[in-house]
Amino acid sequence: MMIEALNKKGYNAFAISIPSPNEFSHIFSIAAPVFVTMYSKVAFYTLMTYFATAMGAFTVAAHQARMLLKSLVIIGAILGVLLAPAGPFIAWRFPYIFTSDLKVIQEVCFHLELSLVIS
Repeated sequence: MMIEALNKKGYNAFAISIPSPNEFSHIFSIAAPVFVTMYSKVAFYTLMTYFATAMGAFTVAAHQARMLLKSLVIIGAILGVLLAPAGPFIAWRFPYIFTSDLKVIQEVCFHLELSLVIS
């Protein structure tokens, strides 16, 4: 369907061309962050799998204990409750950290105060 739509608009959907150096640098500047991110994810998961299998069955089984899971959930919940208000508080009390534009600071403070009034 896409090829048909391109052909109707006057493009040759089956044409293959090599990009010029300028076009290639433009494509690379757009695709480079995605490429680095995907490459990093694959490398991280590969290393994680390698180290997990290298630890042995008993060590891996010990890390899957319910007590550890319970502790991690409790720690995560406590940190979430403590850190969740920190973001809006910092943006409200110290907005100049993020921007020096007074209009933006006024809007941020207004919206944060409005959300406090509503809640």
